Amino acid sequence: IVGRAIYLITDVDTESTETIIKGIDFFSSLSDDPITLHITTGGGCPYEGFAIYDTLRKCKCRIITMTSGECCSAGVLIAAAGDKGYRFADPNTTWMYHSGNNGFDGDANNFIGTAEHAKDFKITCVDAIASRTKKSKKFWKGLEDKAEDTYFKSKEAKKWGVVDHICEAF
Repeated sequence: IVGRAIYLITDVDTESTETIIKGIDFFSSLSDDPITLHITTGGGCPYEGFAIYDTLRKCKCRIITMTSGECCSAGVLIAAAGDKGYRFADPNTTWMYHSGNNGFDGDANNFIGTAEHAKDFKITCVDAIASRTKKSKKFWKGLEDKAEDTYFKSKEAKKWGVVDHICEAF
């Protein structure tokens, strides 16, 4: 849909999040026509990822997600946030899901507080991704609890319900 496309082709950070949220708000103020979000990202800040996720979920317009290249970390949640039935991926997209990073800084009290927050945030992430896919909270929690990153291809992303369609070459 020409003219109603937004691109996340960088890390998920303050700048890219601002661009996406402003774009969604602008397009939705013009009409209820669908908005396409093109995603190619190595991931980034999980809090910024949730800002985009929440913006997409509350938008009155249909949100179409189109994932290409790579879709890692916070990008997986953003891709899944598109409207069900309208989430697409190219067949050779590389996906990666893992437990988010909540870097620990400061004294022991900060460490304890951050650890408690990280545990709660992990539950928030699992709840959100499970609500948008075909896989259970237990499945996503298992991936979150792994020490290593989980890489997969678009075939698995479709099987798991992160996307609905794989775009094949013409």
